[in-house]
Amino acid sequence: MSEPKTVYEIAILGRVTWNLHSLNNEGNIGNVVEPRTLKLADGTTTDGISGEMLKHIHVARIWELEADKSKFCPVCRTLEPMRADQNPAVTNHKKGEEAAAITQALTDCVLCDLHGFLVQRPTVHRQSTVEFGWAVGLRGQVYRDIHQHARHAVGFKGEGRAATEQAKSQPELLPEDEETPELDAGTQAEPVATETERGTSQMLFSRPTRSGVYAFVTVFQPWRVGLNTVDYLYPGDIDRVGRYKLALRAYEAMFLRTDGAMTSTRLPHLENLEGMLLVSRDNFPVPVISPLKEGYQDELKKLASACEAGFEAKAFGDLSSFVTELRGLRDAVPYTLKKP
Repeated sequence: MSEPKTVYEIAILGRVTWNLHSLNNEGNIGNVVEPRTLKLADGTTTDGISGEMLKHIHVARIWELEADKSKFCPVCRTLEPMRADQNPAVTNHKKGEEAAAITQALTDCVLCDLHGFLVQRPTVHRQSTVEFGWAVGLRGQVYRDIHQHARHAVGFKGEGRAATEQAKSQPELLPEDEETPELDAGTQAEPVATETERGTSQMLFSRPTRSGVYAFVTVFQPWRVGLNTVDYLYPGDIDRVGRYKLALRAYEAMFLRTDGAMTSTRLPHLENLEGMLLVSRDNFPVPVISPLKEGYQDELKKLASACEAGFEAKAFGDLSSFVTELRGLRDAVPYTLKKP
């Protein structure tokens, strides 16, 4: 039986079409949600989804797909962002024991290994093996709308903005010429809602909706899975192949169903996914050419033929072919650095 192929690095570069989404936003200004806005090198203003958001989705998919939660450290079992920095088995190491601290973090947790961590004491860090750039709207191919939504309280529907504006300008008093109705003995008066109560119970929200074609870039470095970056050794009791396959499955899952901000009411309509899957088998980094550039696929194919070290360039034109190409890498194993 032949030896399995090795994988040093993988890059996924492509264009994805999302319709009617609000996956990533700057924040709120009052009751208005502001979408992300980016400037490109030529001054073009466009829309975007941050690499932090995309990386967060990949993290969530890893956690979701790994059924055995004991493979995570106590912190990552509940998806706390501090990771190894809150793992006592790591932080109990003293200054001068940095290599041992990293080995402990890598051994204890799949997520700390694949997505990196920073520990304050002892001061050690491990970079993520998974990297994401911004998903950037292609020039002239992104559209935005702002929609208003109201929150209605029971009994006040339809009274809306007019009640709010009137409440701001008028005191909450009964008119002088209007008498308070008399009540029979033993009868309690029903509470009367003031104009302010009616107004604030019907708040108006302005929320963005975007549609467009987005260029995205991501790199996965299997050679660094399980690697202690202090002594550059691989701890022997880490399942590097299992972690490698889990990272690939998380990529598949995150593109099969898009996640992000405001998906409870703006779940994106995924229309298309196309691009290139680049694989280097030996110790040579894969190139990253932005899918913002027209003809990026042709240029990558030419580079694949011209580079001495060589890498494989696999094109995919839709979601099913992307999944097929990605699953074809599961039979490989992570590249291992040669010991001196």
